[in-house]
Amino acid sequence: RAGARRAFEAAVTLDPRDVAAQVSLAKVLVREGEIDRAITIYQTAIELQPDSPDAWHHLGVACMSTGRAAEGARAFGEVARLRPENAVVRRDYGIALSRCGRLGEAVGELEAAVKLAPTLAPAQKELEELRRMAALEPQLSAILGSKDDRVAPAVRRDLARLCSWKNLPAAAARFWDAAFASDPRLAEDDGNRYSAACAAALAGCGRGEDAASLNGVERARWRAQALAWLRANVAAIAARAESARDEHRAALVASLVHFKRDPDLEALRDPRFTALLPDSESRACAALWREANRLLATLQSKR
Repeated sequence: RAGARRAFEAAVTLDPRDVAAQVSLAKVLVREGEIDRAITIYQTAIELQPDSPDAWHHLGVACMSTGRAAEGARAFGEVARLRPENAVVRRDYGIALSRCGRLGEAVGELEAAVKLAPTLAPAQKELEELRRMAALEPQLSAILGSKDDRVAPAVRRDLARLCSWKNLPAAAARFWDAAFASDPRLAEDDGNRYSAACAAALAGCGRGEDAASLNGVERARWRAQALAWLRANVAAIAARAESARDEHRAALVASLVHFKRDPDLEALRDPRFTALLPDSESRACAALWREANRLLATLQSKR
């Protein structure tokens, strides 16, 4: 990997207008965790070649990985404009739109993807999910203002996701917590637990449109819950790593790498922020990341 980076850097230095070299260098930088620099290089490549679907696509992926959903959606939108008959491209654009809370447009893109490729595995399931969310969206304000708790666990899960996409992490965390309490099987899913942890972490650190109103006790409670859900996910990855084959181990590594970079968890990961927490919480955060780093190093040593 180091050799590839040096080669692409040399190619870009030799010819700063070589778009393929720019994109290849940026992809290496993403793998090495230098995502902000990679985004800058993708943007440079696009300035040189505005109709490069490869550059736009990888820019979208990088932006989405750092929580810049609006920029990611714009990038995927350009890919969709350039490749409107590509089902995977339309699917990616739809997912990016959903993360911006633009559910109507997202449903349209997923419908286009499924029409172009009816057998595209994830798209049909994602389309069904987005249609449920779009149906719930007009009711969200009333639901948030209601004290009626007669809501099915699966609907609470959908409401939690919808609230996260609407930048309402405190509400999302409440819905996840209630969904898990009413149906513990939902909490056995790593993806559900991780999404819940991200919402709780944001709420616990006062980030998001509805988190500023939480008092200190409420924020501490959500931070503790976020750590508990994250510890459960790390433990689940560790358990699977014991018997994982090589082809499955790569997915576990990718999960941990994302975990370490996810901007939603920054305030529980970055020492600049954890130093501001009570000592017990700061130590708990440090212990979580030590275990994640240890597990990641172990998995990478076996590749």
